[in-house]
Amino acid sequence: MGELVERLMRRDLDLWIPSSVANNRLGWLDLPSTTPEELKSVFEMTNSVDQHNIIYVGMGGSSLGAMTLAQQKSSQGPQNGRNLIFVDSTHPNVIASLPTTDTAVVLASKSGTTTEVDTIFEFLWDRIGKPDRFVIVSDSNSPLQNKGKERGIRRIVTTPKDVGGRYSVLTGFGTVALSFLATSIDDVIAPFSGAQKADLELAESNAKDLFQEFGHGKNKLSIDAPPTQDKVPMWLEQLVAESLGKSGTGFIPVPNDENPESSDRSRVNLAPNDLSELGAKIFEWEATTAMLGSLLGIDPFNEPDVAAAKAATKSILESNDYITSRPLDISTIDKKISEEVRDGDYVTVGAFIDPQRYLEGFAVKQELAASLAPHAVTYGLGPRFLHSTGQLHKGGPDIVVMAQLIEDIEHEVVPIPGQDYTFGDLFKAQADGDLKTLHSRGRRALRFAI
Repeated sequence: MGELVERLMRRDLDLWIPSSVANNRLGWLDLPSTTPEELKSVFEMTNSVDQHNIIYVGMGGSSLGAMTLAQQKSSQGPQNGRNLIFVDSTHPNVIASLPTTDTAVVLASKSGTTTEVDTIFEFLWDRIGKPDRFVIVSDSNSPLQNKGKERGIRRIVTTPKDVGGRYSVLTGFGTVALSFLATSIDDVIAPFSGAQKADLELAESNAKDLFQEFGHGKNKLSIDAPPTQDKVPMWLEQLVAESLGKSGTGFIPVPNDENPESSDRSRVNLAPNDLSELGAKIFEWEATTAMLGSLLGIDPFNEPDVAAAKAATKSILESNDYITSRPLDISTIDKKISEEVRDGDYVTVGAFIDPQRYLEGFAVKQELAASLAPHAVTYGLGPRFLHSTGQLHKGGPDIVVMAQLIEDIEHEVVPIPGQDYTFGDLFKAQADGDLKTLHSRGRRALRFAI
């Protein structure tokens, strides 16, 4: 066993900078040892839910890992027929379209204070209002868990407090989603048995290689995966971006990279064959990321810049101080962004649009990647990316140009029970809050209407 792995596995806190929060963030190292009995209780709980539609509400690490496990299960083997719907947007069209008949709801938030989860909870509670059709996944005694108990919700999965959100795939956040699709307990056990066989020597080698390449100017990580496994790069993107994008430095993960051969790229290919292999890859990359943070001299477990956009959103909602300047015409995006880009920069397309228009935003990303080659171009839907790559954009190296997309249409009016603002107001405030925060950090960010 290599020195870094050995120190990681014995939880040597001196691996990281003195200010690191690692002392209460290393519980993920124990997760592969989760017992079949613990997993069986989750599997039995999900099987006691009678509804066909399962809405899973979560943001960032609370949902991306769950999506990754669910996609792997959905692509292989027998299916149990459940309709698992992931919701990680406050777009009013998304909220208005959610089914409430023959529907159960999973509310997933580590802190229990996630605005998106809380507001969607109120919306669905107002329409469904039956405690036996709700499941809560959260840390013990969190505000979400306490609210659920007050409302009589009994299906509660408690997650370990010493596991950060982006390292939490192999906790209730992942296992509840997988269990709803599983045809047997073997499906749920598979990622854990795989993680037990993870190649940690390979993880250390990867960390050392990436650190060496970083020193030679390769600060972009191109992530390849088959289109049918597109959630794997999304999960790894948030792990790398939020763990290693801070203190003015960090790796820039680039899923679906149109220019992977560029001189500033390292590359990784991820195409696990089954749930067991996926579990191994998840644990290997969590270890790689933790060790790479040590080599880079940063704390891979904190997220110092995430709260800024949340605070800006709250301020806008309270003061009604929305951005009133007109966005730029989308037809000018290539020209306007090219005027901002410098050598070594990357461009990110932050699309605050209806998720049904995902491919429209992706086409803009591809356009920019072609016109700006060999620059890396990334793409994320808001508000989802605020909980994944948002840390990197604000706290990482000042080599980002944000092309924010907003819709040039009126949103449907969908009230939020107990609030004096609508989901449309919240969605707009999140877009405005992100743009204002980027500008306050001196980042180059332009807004376009699509």
